[in-house]
Amino acid sequence: MKRERLFYLDLIRVISMLLIVIYHFPLPLYIGGTDVLHSTANSRWGVAVVYVFFMISGAALFRRYRHRDSFSLISYYKRRISSLYPLFYVAYVLGFMYVFWVRGSMYSYVPTRAFLWTILGLDGYLNSIVPTFTMVGEWFLGAIIIVYALFPLVYHVVMKKDEGMDPRRSLMLMALLFCGTLAVYIFHPLKLIEIKADPVVDLSFFLLGACISELWGERLAYGGLRIPGLLVSGLMLLAWCFIKLPFGTALSTDGLPLYLTESVAAVCIFVFMTALSGYLEALPTLKRIIGRASGYTYGVFLIHHLVESQICAHFDTDAFSRRDTAILLMLCLLAVIIFTALIYRIRDILGRMLS
Repeated sequence: MKRERLFYLDLIRVISMLLIVIYHFPLPLYIGGTDVLHSTANSRWGVAVVYVFFMISGAALFRRYRHRDSFSLISYYKRRISSLYPLFYVAYVLGFMYVFWVRGSMYSYVPTRAFLWTILGLDGYLNSIVPTFTMVGEWFLGAIIIVYALFPLVYHVVMKKDEGMDPRRSLMLMALLFCGTLAVYIFHPLKLIEIKADPVVDLSFFLLGACISELWGERLAYGGLRIPGLLVSGLMLLAWCFIKLPFGTALSTDGLPLYLTESVAAVCIFVFMTALSGYLEALPTLKRIIGRASGYTYGVFLIHHLVESQICAHFDTDAFSRRDTAILLMLCLLAVIIFTALIYRIRDILGRMLS
């Protein structure tokens, strides 16, 4: 079955990946007393963008498997494994060898058997619980692997037998997941795992993105919801960025108010970019660039943090001016693009050799 490309999902994916690369840039850039590269007046904007990534993943998967009769469990898991692991292994081996060369050793306190977690792609996810050889991908890779593993269960609950989502069952499951998310933030049962990496939290955003896309996506991008969606979500994002809310949202906590502001911001980002896409899609050159760039976002996600940290470690940044910080950020973006292209090239060469 030929995959149907949706421009608004490609646009959200590319913009979100760019924002995450900027958010993981290790130097602050203060403007008006706010570190604009990492926070807003109310919370960490990078966490909201991570939630957007879960929303994109849910929307894309449900779009791919709209016809329930065409869903094969074996085919699904084979496709997910082939899309995630080969590129991860290429990026990991290159990162591992580089870090070993720089350090002169490789985490002597980590037992060799911990490579099992790397093979499974869970090393970053479990790094706060057990010693691992985490190098690229970090916690998000493990979280998305878990969510992908649970997708068939969610899919068969909310999809109708013919085509598309069942709105009633989707909203009921969404409500259950939202209640579970509130319970996670109130009681935090998995103490050793960050709340943003909790499977219940991630799955709730995964399904939320699918619901918005399947139930209202077309009308947001091309129909009557486009202008209202653009205006309402845009104004709410401006308020989130610049107007301090009356209740406490300390950046050092994972409290419920912080989660609520980040969740609303994530939904607003998703809705705003979906509504904006209907206008941008009319620009053919931009559409081609976004479509091509969207195919590389996973590679950027895998290696950007390692690349940025290694480049920034080369400089004495204590006395950096704003101009120096901006130039270093541009250098990091360029390096991420180059190394992303490299790992895709190596993966493709190895794939041809093995086939």
